[in-house]
Amino acid sequence: RDSELRFGHIEANPRSGDQDEEYLTLVNDHDYAVDVSGWKIASDVEYTFRPGVVVPAGGTLYVSPDVNTFRARAESPTGGEGCFVQGNYRGRLSNSWGRLRLYNDRGNLVSTHVFFDRVE
Repeated sequence: RDSELRFGHIEANPRSGDQDEEYLTLVNDHDYAVDVSGWKIASDVEYTFRPGVVVPAGGTLYVSPDVNTFRARAESPTGGEGCFVQGNYRGRLSNSWGRLRLYNDRGNLVSTHVFFDRVE
C-alpha cells in the first residue's frame, strides 16, 4: 500500500550553535508501521534510508547529519530518551528557510516541507 509520512519538527538552528546537532523528523500518523527502506530525503539535505528501516505506527523518526552528536546533545531530544534516529545525511538545514522532499523507493514524491525562520 502507498503510505505517507509527513515532516514533523525541524531543528535547523540548535541552541548550542553546533550544526551537527540539527535534525529533522518524519512522523507516521498511521496505525501501521511504514518500511522506508530505499526512501530518499532530497533538496537541502540528502539521505537514502538503508534496508530494514521501519517507522513504527504512530512513531517519529529523527534524521541527523551526525548520529553520534545527536545522541550526545545536552538538550532534548538526545540519547537515552529512546529516540529512533538515522543518519548521517549530507548537507545542512538553513536557519532562515529551506525545502525538504521525501520520495519513496519507487521515486514517487511522498511529502514536501518548506520552512521559514524556524517555523515548522
